[in-house]
Amino acid sequence: MPSRWIRWEPSTHIYEYSTDFAASWNPLPLNAAILTEGVIDAARLPPTIPKLDTTNTFTGAPAIVISNPAASLRFTETDAPTDAKNWELQADGQIFRIRRANDAWSSFTDMILLHRAGVFQVFTDIATADHSFQCSANAKIGLNIRANNAGNLAYSQLGLGNDVSVFATVIQMFSSTYNGSSEPDFPASLSIKSGGVNGVSFVTTGGIRFYTAGSLTRRLEITTAGDAKFSGAIHEYGRGFPQGRWYGHAAVYSCAGGGTWTVEGGDVVTYQYCVIGKTMFVNFYIGSTTVAGVVTELRFDIPAGFTASAYFENQIRILTNSVRKQATAFIETGSNIIKIVQNDLANWTAGTNTTYVIGQLAFSIN
Repeated sequence: MPSRWIRWEPSTHIYEYSTDFAASWNPLPLNAAILTEGVIDAARLPPTIPKLDTTNTFTGAPAIVISNPAASLRFTETDAPTDAKNWELQADGQIFRIRRANDAWSSFTDMILLHRAGVFQVFTDIATADHSFQCSANAKIGLNIRANNAGNLAYSQLGLGNDVSVFATVIQMFSSTYNGSSEPDFPASLSIKSGGVNGVSFVTTGGIRFYTAGSLTRRLEITTAGDAKFSGAIHEYGRGFPQGRWYGHAAVYSCAGGGTWTVEGGDVVTYQYCVIGKTMFVNFYIGSTTVAGVVTELRFDIPAGFTASAYFENQIRILTNSVRKQATAFIETGSNIIKIVQNDLANWTAGTNTTYVIGQLAFSIN
């Protein structure tokens, strides 16, 4: 049996052995179980072993498996500010969390939570009030929305796409004070899709309802039949007052012909107006007024600074010096003055507290 010779080879820094009386030399195998001293240089490790100071590529399937009752994966953003460096992904209690942590990993705040029940994803939480979705140009979002984890609430769908350049909204579905039995039903299906640059369209199978935050008061409902039900007023065209309500107006009274028409405060029984869309309704009862001198027309202004968008005239009732007659109230295009002339074009009869004009007008406005 040949003897084994061992030597140290300084050029390669390894021990070698020979079994043919130094005719040839081979690296001496090492037993890792008895290594008790020294450090193995990372460069000498095989490529299948991950290293801390370089990028590692995992090609297995699955590439990384973390098994633990509360499995987590942590990240540290080294150049972030104090207590803003650490992030964690965690799976625990059928919830997958994205959460932030302080620098000591001692305090955590949930940000996004994905809930599941077996093989089903039940809902997704944006966990705290300071979190929201923001879309950049051409972004698309698909969501299943569920309010407060209420068991009786049906799912809804919200999607955005097709050239959504700006989308900024706050959706507060229901207050956290609700419980599962008192919350109203939400539409079974709701999707919001961009119609391109022309706007956003809503498609729903159960109508759309809006509620006051913190209460069950329904403020607006749009039914699948196309009806809109409002609990309050509708403001049109950016006006500071709602449509359909009647308001009083303190008119400015004047006349044509060189005489005077005096209207005192107690003479105006009513002068009201109502606006719906581009139509104004005016209702007036002005009595016990005084005419002096030659007066061919009585005049007063259209309420709220509006002007007529087209010529208009209508028949009204007057009383002049105790004589009942018909007169014509007319408005010229672009004017803010209502003018009244007697149908026979006669001058108004002079008299103290003897002239009345009573009528209701409806005309288009700018």
